Amino acid sequence: IKLLSNLALWMETNKDNLTDYSEFGRTGKVFSGSEMVNHLNHLDIEPKDLAKLESCLNKLNEDSESDKETYKPASATSQLLSGFFLILRYLFKGDMKHVDDYKVALVRTQTFSSRKVSK
Repeated sequence: IKLLSNLALWMETNKDNLTDYSEFGRTGKVFSGSEMVNHLNHLDIEPKDLAKLESCLNKLNEDSESDKETYKPASATSQLLSGFFLILRYLFKGDMKHVDDYKVALVRTQTFSSRKVSK
């Protein structure tokens, strides 16, 4: 939970600094692999922790499939976390030998919904 809280706080802090591109309803910032690893280190997400964090993710996914009474994350949340861990695996792979080959984009998208108001 600390990982998710730190990550959400980082995204909230950076939401107004998405200056690399802007188009209708979307803004974003692209980080080099080294920049992203630096941000992750400040969030206490380091290569040495990856196996433990992935174990927690696997446990969460297993629990949500087997036990109906425990917290079950939404499908979109599970997909988001799986994608995040995929990025971490690529960044941290092989002692970060190829970290500068990667870029990570933080994108903020404005969505609209048309909800009917019942009287």
